[in-house]
Amino acid sequence: MTMNVIAITRWVTLTVAAFGFAAEFANTAEPPEASNPPAELAGFFAPPEKYRSDFGGFRSPLVFADAALVRTPAD
Repeated sequence: MTMNVIAITRWVTLTVAAFGFAAEFANTAEPPEASNPPAELAGFFAPPEKYRSDFGGFRSPLVFADAALVRTPAD
């Protein structure tokens, strides 16, 4: 009787682990290719014409507040 309980416990443990690994690998799959939005929403996926070449007066994210340049990924 004890051997049956041990065998069943091992089988259940291995099955749960297998499903856990399968679920983890399923999350790393390549995403499907992007499709075009529906025609009625397409206008919301591009900036208005007057703003297409106007990027504003924003500071570069590769420059620190003290004007030092970011040089390495560690920076």
